[in-house]
Amino acid sequence: MGEFFIKRQEPKKDVNATTTSSYAPPTTKFTGQQLFYLLCLDGIGGMVFSAGINLTTAYVMYRAANDSSIPIRLFHLPITLAGDAAVTIIAHCISTWFIKYGLVPFDLRRRLVQPIGFINEPVSKAMRWYMFLSPRRGSRIEPVRINSFKLAAQHAMKVFVLAVAFFIIFWPASVGALTAFGVRDRDEYTYDTIWSDLDGRPIKENKDSRENEL
Repeated sequence: MGEFFIKRQEPKKDVNATTTSSYAPPTTKFTGQQLFYLLCLDGIGGMVFSAGINLTTAYVMYRAANDSSIPIRLFHLPITLAGDAAVTIIAHCISTWFIKYGLVPFDLRRRLVQPIGFINEPVSKAMRWYMFLSPRRGSRIEPVRINSFKLAAQHAMKVFVLAVAFFIIFWPASVGALTAFGVRDRDEYTYDTIWSDLDGRPIKENKDSRENEL
């Protein structure tokens, strides 16, 4: 994880020579190539990939839904939007972690992108642990591999930390936003299986009529 951020050093002090010799020289500022890599390939590419995960999850979860026997609810199973949001966040974190684990070192070794050399190594032990760096600053940066159960467990633990952080931020916000589109039924919200005006009436009018029936 720390391979993309390699501090530029003088050749005689280059403690990373054995691990970074196949890489392009680190940069002292952002280059157009790096911005394209981060914003376009990672940013837009990540959004397209996330959309694919969302579409797949939605198709599997909601294709059997109907308004009577299997309604779409916010919290209660079997079809729950809150559960969908939780699964999606975790799936995104896991998939992004391992995809980048494979792609970033590959792109660096092929010199498709230069390492970033102007960002200092993290100082805190927690951040160094999270980025697979040695506890002591200035030590040689070793390639991150998954060639043992211990290393696989470390990756799993760090993915879990990432997933928890994003869950705390995005899950409550997602659930809060979804309450605006549901029909309140005591401590639950229900949703139409098709959010479109199929009967010629505005969606808001359909929603109001359902609330009156309840």
